[in-house]
Amino acid sequence: MKQLKPVTISILALIVFAVALWGGMQTEWWQLDGRRTPLDSYGGGQGHESVIDSIEDEHTEEEHEDTVISGSSTIQQALDLGLTYEQLATVLGGSVRDMRTDTFIKDIITERGLKFGIAKDELNKRIP
Repeated sequence: MKQLKPVTISILALIVFAVALWGGMQTEWWQLDGRRTPLDSYGGGQGHESVIDSIEDEHTEEEHEDTVISGSSTIQQALDLGLTYEQLATVLGGSVRDMRTDTFIKDIITERGLKFGIAKDELNKRIP
């Protein structure tokens, strides 16, 4: 069996790292825009914040979610925020009138092959 040289191993390690980084960015597991990670709810990635600070942050986010489109927003919630069916159709790339109002906007975006972050920002800009 042939042994790999240290240089070859180093190059392979860099390639694996680059592919993992690229794949993570494509699947939105590697987030560069400052959103919270899945580990944040368990205390990971928060530096030296106290538990009280974490609870206050979560409470603020919950209040903030009532006035903006988020990953758990439905068509009805978007309509309640003042968006029209026409605005939703423009941003989401097609009509949503024939869909149930409890359909998650993130599911529509994913189904239509759009980027959630971009569509979410566009919808939030259009809230009156």
